[in-house]
Order: sequence, then structure tokens, then C-alpha cells
Amino acid sequence: MASPRSAAYVRDMFTAIAPRYDFLNHLLSLNVDRSWRRTAVARLGWEAKPDGTYLDLCAGTLDLAAAPRGARRRRRLAAALSRGALRRRPGGIWRT
Repeated sequence: MASPRSAAYVRDMFTAIAPRYDFLNHLLSLNVDRSWRRTAVARLGWEAKPDGTYLDLCAGTLDLAAAPRGARRRRRLAAALSRGALRRRPGGIWRT
């Protein structure tokens, strides 16, 4: 087993919780997480640049990267420690 301080340990932990992360985040925050995500996306001003590229670092399960609805022409890049978390986004075209 990897040391609790190692990157492999943290990556494995995020991969293990990924299937339940979004559900628990919404439940435990009483959906406040969705509100701050909408606020963050609104502050990007992404509507003004229809062909823009946006980067989400520490993307987790891609909730923030997926948030700009109707943003088909916008390129959204995401990076996360856990490939397992990135692959959790249903119905999206995400490459890891």
C-alpha cells in the first residue's frame, strides 16, 4: 500500500470515491455547490468569446468544465489527478 502522503495514494483515493462524489457533494452542501459553480461560470464571461478555450485545473469529476451549457463551440480542457474521476462524466466526450 502506498504511503498516505504519496501522489499514488491520493490518486487512488480520488478514483475510489469518484462514483459517489458528485451525489455526496450535492447532498452534503444542500446544492450550494451548484450555485457557486453557476456563479463561477457566469464570471468567466464565456458568452463573449464563442470560440474560446477554457481550462479547469483540479477538475475532479468535471462538474465545472461541463457547466457552460450550450457551449458546444467552446473548447473546455480539464486536468485532474485521477483518471477515474475524469471518466465519470456520463454522456460527454472526454479524453484522458
